[in-house]
Amino acid sequence: MALDREIEMIAERQKSVTARAQAMARIILRAKTVRAYRRLFLKDGQLSPEAVLVLADLSRAAGMGKAVSGANGEELNFREGRRTMMLHLFARLDAQSLEKLAQRIREANADDHADD
Repeated sequence: MALDREIEMIAERQKSVTARAQAMARIILRAKTVRAYRRLFLKDGQLSPEAVLVLADLSRAAGMGKAVSGANGEELNFREGRRTMMLHLFARLDAQSLEKLAQRIREANADDHADD
């Protein structure tokens, strides 16, 4: 009986160690991913001019900042998926500066539409 309990305790400890190792691996992967996003889009902590153009283009494609009336449920779900991906991207770049980023994208969109 005591041996069974000891075996169970060892098994539980092993599960705990495995769970902690898996959680640590997820944290490390997320940190590497966030760094990769930042290396791709930021230069010296600021959005590169190319990144602004790319993010503005993706935002236009996602319909960020646009309300759609009369769309059916499928269309709304599709648009929401696109917007969710853009917000995910923005959060990976700098969750604290989403508003500043959104402002730069709005400015880039306004400049782009001024040429039309």
